[in-house]
Amino acid sequence: SIAGEDEIELGLNLPAMDDEDGILCVFNTFGEIQCDTYIGGNGTDIPYSVDVIRNAIDGTTDIWIAGMSNSTNLFPLQTVTNAYNQTYEGNWDGFLMKIVDSETIEWATMFGGNDADRIYELDLYKTNLTDYDIILMGVTYTEQHSMENSANPICDVPIDGSFPTCQSPGSWVQPAYANNDYIYPNYFVSRFSGSNFKLEWSTFFGMASDVSNIVFREGSITSTSINGPFYITGSAGEYNNSSFPIVQSGSVGAYNQAYGGGNADMFVAKFSPNNNLVWSTFFGSEDDYEFASGLAYVPSNNFIVLTGTTETTNLQSEIDFCETPSSGEYPLCNSNGNNYMESLLSGFRRTIIASFNASDQLQWSTLFGDAGLSNGTSLDGNGSKLYLSGIADNGYTFLDYNNGSELDYYQDYQFGNDNDAGLARFDMSLITSINEPNQDSTISIAIYPNPSDGIFYLKLPEQFSNVDLNYQIYDVIGQMVEKKINQNDSSSLKIDLSAMSSGVYIMTLKADGIPYNLQLIKQ
Repeated sequence: SIAGEDEIELGLNLPAMDDEDGILCVFNTFGEIQCDTYIGGNGTDIPYSVDVIRNAIDGTTDIWIAGMSNSTNLFPLQTVTNAYNQTYEGNWDGFLMKIVDSETIEWATMFGGNDADRIYELDLYKTNLTDYDIILMGVTYTEQHSMENSANPICDVPIDGSFPTCQSPGSWVQPAYANNDYIYPNYFVSRFSGSNFKLEWSTFFGMASDVSNIVFREGSITSTSINGPFYITGSAGEYNNSSFPIVQSGSVGAYNQAYGGGNADMFVAKFSPNNNLVWSTFFGSEDDYEFASGLAYVPSNNFIVLTGTTETTNLQSEIDFCETPSSGEYPLCNSNGNNYMESLLSGFRRTIIASFNASDQLQWSTLFGDAGLSNGTSLDGNGSKLYLSGIADNGYTFLDYNNGSELDYYQDYQFGNDNDAGLARFDMSLITSINEPNQDSTISIAIYPNPSDGIFYLKLPEQFSNVDLNYQIYDVIGQMVEKKINQNDSSSLKIDLSAMSSGVYIMTLKADGIPYNLQLIKQ
């Protein structure tokens, strides 16, 4: 109930079934609650993820909820004919639920085997303008998978308590549970049809790091454009990382890293629309406690961005920015010279932010928070904006959006001794740096001919005759097409874009540590 009002009775209004049920609250754009309900049965029920989509044809709103439950009875399951309909199997099960217009549970099922299974994240994947699938990511301790037993129905509820796996045409599947000699679970990725609620694809995905604490959500998933690739992230531990599903990207300049060391490294994996694994890389250093917990897509840049945590004490030097680390350093990147960067060690545990473009190239990687303790937990992208939330300490990085106004929420102090939440917003179309020197407007760099049929020359000032020059060239969608490191020429640089398509290209040149942004036009 809301103070000063009667019990909310709009839409779905399920009663509490136990002391530890999940809750769902629906708000309108004015912050007014439209629906609140308990979600659970006679055990403990923990919703971890929610996503919402509005149907263009009939105007209804679909609310999807995923999480974990050990309720043996009274959980609001809802079966649909010929759909995937599973009841409680044992220990912990994942659950997946669809609610229409905050009023009706259209479908709700358990998902898992006879050991502990947890769904940490769901994503609504658009297959066309009107239809979508549901992609899940979580962890499982169930070691047997359903395709090992021919008696199990194909892509349906197993009859033997095994974990439900399913191979679709052209899809990637992990053949077996990864190394059951350790106590750590395996990740899983699963996909359901949004129209008939059938299981379309489901697989294990490598051994996770230590996530035995059930309230710690690790891992995330995000899709990109309609029927485009989708990505997952998480953390792999020091045990059995040699057999973790790593796939080298075939794109020029792609980021491909082996396990960095320590007790956990982050990973990013990319799947094609038909569920085939096309790229997977570790991301981290030789130090401990490197966990990924948030992943988002930024449409304006066609970038995916991850966040998490590191305890690294070994940062990559600027001369090696955006390169795969070679000596256990934590990878940093400032690809265009203007990215927001925190590249100094401070504090015990730091939030990390890293972004990759559509060609799997690292574009931006920075520490964030500048505090004794900060953890990035969640990201969301909207247009050119990136939103970050997490845990913040007193030394957190603060910035008031408009210090002349009291309308924007701004709190630059901590209540009590415990950590507070932190919230930040980045403009991905124009990220400015607080650590980089500004471009020197008195320096003149000539580009000729410009426009050109493909061959450009850069005339450099005399003061650049004895300094190293680094540059990258990007097309209009942010894909790197050329890169040079430690190029040193006292007179001019020749740039050959003859093989590239006609259009506008952006060159980011760094001379003596100062960035310069230049535009090249190929006819």
